[in-house]
Amino acid sequence: MTDPRKVNVVRAGLERLDEVEPLWRSLFDHHAAISPPSLGPLHPYEQAWHLRRNFYESGLKGGRAFLLVAEISREVVGYAYATIQSGHQTWQTGERMAELETLAVLPAERSRGVGTALLNAFYDELRLQGIRDFSVAVLITNDRAIKFYGRQKLIPFTTHYLGKVPEI
Repeated sequence: MTDPRKVNVVRAGLERLDEVEPLWRSLFDHHAAISPPSLGPLHPYEQAWHLRRNFYESGLKGGRAFLLVAEISREVVGYAYATIQSGHQTWQTGERMAELETLAVLPAERSRGVGTALLNAFYDELRLQGIRDFSVAVLITNDRAIKFYGRQKLIPFTTHYLGKVPEI
């Protein structure tokens, strides 16, 4: 008998994009809740998903990205989406490196090993592609994600600033 709580991570393609939409929604809602007010408003959800889905679709069609889907008892509970790009121009990395663009887990499944299973599958995929370096961006107010990546031995690398051009 199989363990019904076992996380199964599979590589997926365009055909599964609609299945990850509820997870993107949970991540969007989480970002809305923790975003500093000074960043200003988020896009309306439908517009944000449309833009994100197009981004995912473009990367997958162009062979510059991959999608991993985590399932428990055939229910999608998490996903990771990564892009492949040229290595860093300043620091010594491989010729190619990855950007973990999205790692999303349903709220009810957080802190239950789904994120770790996705990250391990992400590492496996990078090894298969001969890629040894990657980056991931985290909102500065996303304490849980910062702690998660710290436990994974990732180190803070750069700080990005957002701003608006001043009115004249």
